[in-house]
Amino acid sequence: MIQALQRWRRRLLGVPLLYKILVANGFVVALGAGAGTAFVTHVARARPGHPIWLLVLTVGTVGGAVSLLANWNILRFALAPLRSIEEAALRVESGDLDARAPVSVVADHSLARLGRVFNDMLDAISRSRVRLRRLAAGSVRAAEEERKRLSRELHDDTAQRLAALILRLRTIRNEIRDPAADRRLEAFRSELVDIVESIRRYARGLRPPALDDAGFEAAVRGLARDMSEVGLDVQVTVGHLPAGLAGSAELNLYRMIQEALSNVLRHSGAREATLRVASDSGSLTIAVVDRGVGFDVEQEWDRGRGLGLFGLRERAEQLGATVDVDSAPGVGTTVRIALPLYEIEYDVAGPGDGRVPR
Repeated sequence: MIQALQRWRRRLLGVPLLYKILVANGFVVALGAGAGTAFVTHVARARPGHPIWLLVLTVGTVGGAVSLLANWNILRFALAPLRSIEEAALRVESGDLDARAPVSVVADHSLARLGRVFNDMLDAISRSRVRLRRLAAGSVRAAEEERKRLSRELHDDTAQRLAALILRLRTIRNEIRDPAADRRLEAFRSELVDIVESIRRYARGLRPPALDDAGFEAAVRGLARDMSEVGLDVQVTVGHLPAGLAGSAELNLYRMIQEALSNVLRHSGAREATLRVASDSGSLTIAVVDRGVGFDVEQEWDRGRGLGLFGLRERAEQLGATVDVDSAPGVGTTVRIALPLYEIEYDVAGPGDGRVPR
């Protein structure tokens, strides 16, 4: 019996929206007409001298007010499923990608189908996003493995062989007593030493050993020192970072900082820059500020150049981060990168959200 009543209730609530409004309005109009007629008839009989037009006006006013109130409640009730879908869409727009429209018991078949299609579309987008993120992560891992291989070959093979040549030159210098030849050999040796240092610096840039050995902050400060060797003085501030960052997350953050500082060195004309890394309850932020030549941001994006920032934006988008560039000619450039904490990989559950590493 109860199940039968529930089935009939679902059927009634599932009546199409058009018929819900039509039936409800018909009921209100019929009730109002009947009640108004009965009221006017009763008053006319009880008080024969009372003006009929005043009775009609009173009944019409009260009936109109009641009808408006009833229609407002009916439409509010009937359109509740649409509001639920709208609220879910707004939550998705604000960044809550897990938001879905709830199943409404008052929705008719059309609205219920709309809600299902909306949720299915969000599920498909979510699955596609996961696949793209995995593909991007695989691409980044492959690139980092190649960087690691090149770094190892440069450091362990090329640099070591050149170091061996330097030792052989020293032996030859000790055997030769000609001062002129000794000076030429010394100049040659000095040039080889510079080449070896450059190769080792390139190797560190390809795969920073400090990131594996000493941690993220030490690697970033080491990067700043490397930049100072090529003419860019970087002031570094690293605030509190979430615990348990995976090595891949630290490496990706390091690469974004490296790209931003390289852009400053190549394009800004500045000799000083400021780097700030910090996190709050919602995201990790990176800010790179210089006082170089600056540029018109919209104009550069429209022209398809972007002064080397396209690579940075592409890497950030692969990680789920956003890049904001604030610049103007003559006032320098500020690059801000915001990476939501739920997008970061962790070796343990993420901070406060119970997520596990992807």
